[in-house]
Amino acid sequence: MDTITPSELAKRAGVSVRTIQRWAATGKLPGIPKNGYHRSWPALPELFRAAKRLARDGGKGNQKGDKTRISYERNAWKTLTKAGEKAANFLRWLDTISPLIPKKPLKDFSPEDWQAIPVSPSRAHRRKLIEGAEELGALAKIGRLMLEAGIFDAG
Repeated sequence: MDTITPSELAKRAGVSVRTIQRWAATGKLPGIPKNGYHRSWPALPELFRAAKRLARDGGKGNQKGDKTRISYERNAWKTLTKAGEKAANFLRWLDTISPLIPKKPLKDFSPEDWQAIPVSPSRAHRRKLIEGAEELGALAKIGRLMLEAGIFDAG
C-alpha cells in the first residue's frame, strides 16, 4: 500500500505540517492513529479529500484562527507552470495508452473498463500520474473560473 508523509499531505492541502498533525491528533483525518505524529500514513483517497475539505472550509493555522501560511508558492506563475508540467506529463501518458482505452462515452465506462487501463507498476510513476491528474483538475478549474468571469468574451 502506498504511504504519504504529513509534509506531503500538508503540501497537497496547502496548510502547514503542524496543522496536519493537529487535525490527525483531533481525529479530523480518517485512518490516522490518534497521536498523529507517525512518519507516514496510508495514502487513502478519503484522507486526501478530508485534508482538502478541511483546508478549503477554513482549517485554522493556529488556535487564534490566523492562517500560518498564505501558500507554498507565492509566485502564481511558478505555481501554474509547475501544475502545467505535471498535467502535461499526465496527458502524454494518456496519449500513449489511448489505443488501449475502450472507444465509448465516459458515462458508459464500467469499473472493469477503468481497471483494464494499464498503469505502471512503479510507485513513483503512479505518484506522478496522480499528481498530474490532480493538477489537470486544478488547471481546469482555473479555466472554468476564467470563462465564468468572461475574460475571453469579445468586447
